[in-house]
Amino acid sequence: MENRVSASQIDELLDFLESHPSLAKGSVGLGGRSKETIERKWDELAICMNGHGTGATKNGQRWRRYWIDLKHRVKSRVAQYRQDVTGTGGGPANVESFSEIDRRIMALLGEAAIFGDTASSPIW
Repeated sequence: MENRVSASQIDELLDFLESHPSLAKGSVGLGGRSKETIERKWDELAICMNGHGTGATKNGQRWRRYWIDLKHRVKSRVAQYRQDVTGTGGGPANVESFSEIDRRIMALLGEAAIFGDTASSPIW
């Protein structure tokens, strides 16, 4: 049993969340059963993710935490990039290129989640 998430697991996670965008954004909105529905979907994902044979083994709640952490890391990189590009100073901006996974996450979350409520253009 490995602790690290494999590349194929990340791809499957993103595929699943792209087909369930409201789950990715944390807004299922099914009234009183919303929490149960969310937990059931994450448990469903955990069964698929744990069946890879390689990579991490987690329950639905831990896969959800992994997704939250992954979103946070991407948002932080985007914020740092924007600060570097728009900042003033005595040197070139520390321009970071975004991976395909980063781009998929940004597309999945949408501009408002990444940039906030601003009228800026996407960087990807």
